[in-house]
Amino acid sequence: MQQPGLVSECLLREPFVLATPADHPLAQHPAPTLAMLHGEPFILYAHGAWQPFNELHTGLFRANGIQPDFVQSLGSTLTILSLVNAGLGLALVPRGASAIRFQQVRFRELPLPAGICAELHLAWRDDNDNPALEAARNAVRQAASDIARDLLPIQGQHQGTGC
Repeated sequence: MQQPGLVSECLLREPFVLATPADHPLAQHPAPTLAMLHGEPFILYAHGAWQPFNELHTGLFRANGIQPDFVQSLGSTLTILSLVNAGLGLALVPRGASAIRFQQVRFRELPLPAGICAELHLAWRDDNDNPALEAARNAVRQAASDIARDLLPIQGQHQGTGC
């Protein structure tokens, strides 16, 4: 989304993956689907803290006639994964979150429609004439490139997303 006076570029786009408690049936299912989330306890990103993720996920569920049992909405991926670890529900989190290790959390690829992705954007004022701006942008671009290179598919699974 462009704002007047700002320039932005998308640096990183990553799919959402399903975080499940280790003992949940979907943790071992050979090919979990979005429809399998219907009626399941689900932990959502809070609208006030992560409005784009909240609206993306609730819109995805609504468009597909899926009604998870929303048990909690939180503003932090780490807190969401903590509740998944405690067995309180399932969650969709950016794939990069699979680098966070919890004893009782399993991550599963989930085929999602095109465009259901987490994005990282670099933004700056279009009238910024700071001579260090280009060097700063290049450093951030390089860091995002390094992160993107490390975002491999979940072990043992194919990447079935539209990102």
